Amino acid sequence: MGLDVLTSKGRANEVHNDRCMEIVKGYFDFLNLTLQKLPTAHTADGLFRCNQRPFILLEVKSRHNFTEHFFRTQYGEKWLVTDKKIRANITMASRHNIPFLGAMNIVDSRVVLLKTIFDREIAPGIDVRFTKTQATINGGEIFRDNAYIPMHDAIRIVY
Repeated sequence: MGLDVLTSKGRANEVHNDRCMEIVKGYFDFLNLTLQKLPTAHTADGLFRCNQRPFILLEVKSRHNFTEHFFRTQYGEKWLVTDKKIRANITMASRHNIPFLGAMNIVDSRVVLLKTIFDREIAPGIDVRFTKTQATINGGEIFRDNAYIPMHDAIRIVY
């Protein structure tokens, strides 16, 4: 997140992301995992550990001002994440032989969509395109390679 968390919008988003990580941790409660929030310089947001060993790498994004229905109908159930971030996290998960999961928090609907992005192989259907997108949580526009991750088969956690 970098300097984005120094703004009110960035701080509010970080609160939602932290809540999302706790919701995912609760989903895996039977595994007795510990959650390590990763430093802002890291490409992933969290690392779950089991018996102090890396167990699951987690990317979290919170989406505000739209509903789950809007996401399904207007975005075709595809979650946009910077491809560079996805690739770096796949590399790290592969090195540790752990899965890499993505958690999309749709704040207004109080729903987290949880998807395995990598577990020994990359999830099918991820489409990478060079497109214009919002530069940061605080706005701006940028062209870059973006991964469009299909979420139609994601685990749906209502909170």
